[in-house]
Amino acid sequence: MPDEPQGGGEDGPEPIELTMPTMALGARFLEMADELRRNREPVAQGVLEGALEEHLRTLYEQHLGVGLGAGMVPSTSYWLVRGGREILGELNLRHHLNASLEREGGHIGYRIRPSERGKGLGVLQLRLGLRQARRRGMEQAILTCNEENVPSARTIERCGGVRIGSSVSSRTGKRVRIYRVPCPEGMEDQPQGDTD
Repeated sequence: MPDEPQGGGEDGPEPIELTMPTMALGARFLEMADELRRNREPVAQGVLEGALEEHLRTLYEQHLGVGLGAGMVPSTSYWLVRGGREILGELNLRHHLNASLEREGGHIGYRIRPSERGKGLGVLQLRLGLRQARRRGMEQAILTCNEENVPSARTIERCGGVRIGSSVSSRTGKRVRIYRVPCPEGMEDQPQGDTD
């Protein structure tokens, strides 16, 4: 597995950090969304129809816990950004879990854009997400992944995840791995992005 990426360039490494979604990076997000769509991965329908501003408003409302649909919990979305301009992935941190999310979904959902996979960015992104979870007072997070998603399982395990069980997806009927992952102490003092 590659070392964690640190970025690079003539003047030293470009910072890679989690930031909350903004219209300033909207065009870059749409590029990533198009790449995900071409790779046959799910993308919010409104984004594909050009309703980016509405999508960002929805993410902000989810962060506040406003207008949540059935079974949803408040959550904060982040983009993994290199050099303040290139979106490498996205992460969603759920503020708490309901019974359904304990079996499938967990506290953190994340993905790296297809062209950036296999470079260690998933581990970096998850560690940054665990830092945000710690800042919210969580000592540990529950994460899940499909049984056959070996890269995601390895990412979770590299971040200290311990498998505590499994379930069957109510959406797909496939087996789901359930992990408990520590949110290490001391990480809450190293801010990356905004939580409120």
